[in-house]
This record gives sequence, structure tokens and C-alpha cells, in this order.
Amino acid sequence: MNYQNIHRLTNEEHGTINAALTSYADDTGDASEAETVRSLAAMIISGEVLIRPRSVESSSMRPSPDQLYTYQVHWSLDTCEHVATVVEFPSLSWLDADPRVALNGIRKLVAEVLEDIAQTGEEPPAPGVR
Repeated sequence: MNYQNIHRLTNEEHGTINAALTSYADDTGDASEAETVRSLAAMIISGEVLIRPRSVESSSMRPSPDQLYTYQVHWSLDTCEHVATVVEFPSLSWLDADPRVALNGIRKLVAEVLEDIAQTGEEPPAPGVR
């Protein structure tokens, strides 16, 4: 590990991060998520987790193609499930009882469709175009 770019948190940064994570954990309705967030806050404050700034040029900062599209999740009274859709691909949808699973499902489906489009040489829909 390259320790050259590691940023040791100041006391003010510790307090800010702890307050933000604690507030989020208190406000989330998911007990498991709250526990995970509190655990992360404790690891950051204790120094178990070190924060390293990313380079702006880093390829990990670039979104994958499927992240550029406009996703929506809504509850369907007809199916009694959450329906995830993507504006730029109106024929695609993903249903699940859990809205996060529905969103992950539609994003994975869009990634697969984009791979198919790339293989056929077609032009994918422009992000943000309705």
C-alpha cells in the first residue's frame, strides 16, 4: 500500500464524519444498515479505516456506461412490487419486493443490453434523452 497519499483525519473531520454517519444511522429505517453505518463510523474514528484521496484521472472515478442513465423505482399496486425502469430504455423493467433489488436488477439488465448493443455495433440511446 502506498502510504504517501493517506490523509489522517483532523479532530474536526472525525467529528463531522461521526456526526454525519450517526445521524444517517439514526434516520434510516433499516436496523441492519444502521448497524453497518455505526460500525463504519467506529472504524473510521478508531483509525482502522484510512481515507485516501482518489486521483481525478483515476479510471475508478469514471462511471460505467449503465450508470449514466436515468433510473426510477415506484410501487405498483397491480403487482404489489417495486418496479424499476430506465427512462432511456422504456421497454425495460425489473420487479422485486425490495426497491434496492429492483434497482440493482434494472441496472444489471441495462449493462447486459449495452453489451449486446456494443457487440452488434448499434448506437445506444444517449443518456438523459427521453
